[in-house]
Amino acid sequence: MRSAFTRAVAILLLFSSIALSFVTTSPVEKLKYAICLSESTNKLESWKEVAKALEEKHRDKFIVKVFTYGKQVEELREKLADFAPRYVCFVMPPEELASQRDFVQRVNRLLRQLDDDPYGDAVWGIITGYDVEDALRIAKFPGPIRLRRALSGCGAMYLEHFCQGKGFDEGKQGVGYIKNVDGTIKECQVPADATKEIVEELNSNKYDFFLTSGHATEHDWQIGYTFKSGQFRHENGQLFGLDTSGNRYDINSSNPKVYLPAGNCLIAHIDGKDCMATSFMHSCGVYQMFGYTVPTWYGFGGWNVMWFTAGAGDYHTFAEATFFTNQTLLMHLVEKVPEVVEDERHNRGHLYDRDVCVLYGDPALEVRMNKMCNPPAVRQRLEVRPIGANVYKFVFSVTALKDISFDPTKADAVATFFPFRIKDVKELKYDENTKPVITDDFLLLQIKGSLKKGEMKGVEFIATRI
Repeated sequence: MRSAFTRAVAILLLFSSIALSFVTTSPVEKLKYAICLSESTNKLESWKEVAKALEEKHRDKFIVKVFTYGKQVEELREKLADFAPRYVCFVMPPEELASQRDFVQRVNRLLRQLDDDPYGDAVWGIITGYDVEDALRIAKFPGPIRLRRALSGCGAMYLEHFCQGKGFDEGKQGVGYIKNVDGTIKECQVPADATKEIVEELNSNKYDFFLTSGHATEHDWQIGYTFKSGQFRHENGQLFGLDTSGNRYDINSSNPKVYLPAGNCLIAHIDGKDCMATSFMHSCGVYQMFGYTVPTWYGFGGWNVMWFTAGAGDYHTFAEATFFTNQTLLMHLVEKVPEVVEDERHNRGHLYDRDVCVLYGDPALEVRMNKMCNPPAVRQRLEVRPIGANVYKFVFSVTALKDISFDPTKADAVATFFPFRIKDVKELKYDENTKPVITDDFLLLQIKGSLKKGEMKGVEFIATRI
């Protein structure tokens, strides 16, 4: 039986004229965007131009401020806390990033320390590249990217979210999959060593999303996981395929794309100017990349990103999806979700994945699913309306668009950002089998169990605008 709150939310939505996923009758506030670079990078005119280009691109939409720091990135904590940005972007030459093995871990921790709660305080990324021209191109790129076609090294995984796609099975030699415009996914035959064919697909400039897993390091990706096959390597920023016969196939793909090496070890760790991550940016047209900087075994940080990217249609950007994946992991630890903290493997895995993934590219870049091709699993709506002097009522609802089960050990939650920062939350109401986490700028709702198609869960509260 639905709760009184759920029925009230349903009636509110039914009789309102809400047509968008996010509705507010309050004044729209410019969000803040922080650009951060070290003092040594700021002295390099070419890299300083990257920061200027990023500032120029965003100054009409955001309140943008540039911050510099000396030897330690932690020097920024008080300044960033005072500024309270929604987005933080670090501009860094690859050599500088390579000189600090733990930079990603330190920034992940730093950006949980800008206020009193234990959660992340900004969506963040790093703009770098094989050379400064790559970084400048990425900084200037206006977007958007609508994810319509996927190329996968993980078989048919996630192809259902795209209009078209092709997958190469890393576990079954010679097996591939085609996602057609009619929505069907069919198995097909591919070469036993598919190196050349994967390179040709990338070079076709048809795909805006690339997915991989399996064995990898900072300097290679193994195409086969359970069988011997070719690999991707790099040389002087040039990404190339190398098959088992020693044939080399250069990758020269220029269309803007997103790369998610969801299960690859180390591939997002930049250990020098010439590595896999910088080569994907240099010769493969990658404008955003999210992956592990360490060996991966648990996989929470990588494999769960597609839930937030695609689960609610085009509600979240890809960068926001990486952020909320990490916030769900944190919620499991902070709120001591029993299925996680009372299970040694899950608890250890959550702690291991907490600080080790990184987003390369502009964190405010508009990268979303094409909702015409991606039937969402849930519909999310947030209504914000003023009820007094600087006081607002928030109503957030999620409706299942198909029968769905939520795994409490995965990132099976729903989330939304607020249009402005809040404080003094009161009169909180929420449905049974849900647990909300409310910070100053976002709401994360954990749902326990299953929802039938058409079933709704919701949260309602009153808060003061900061």
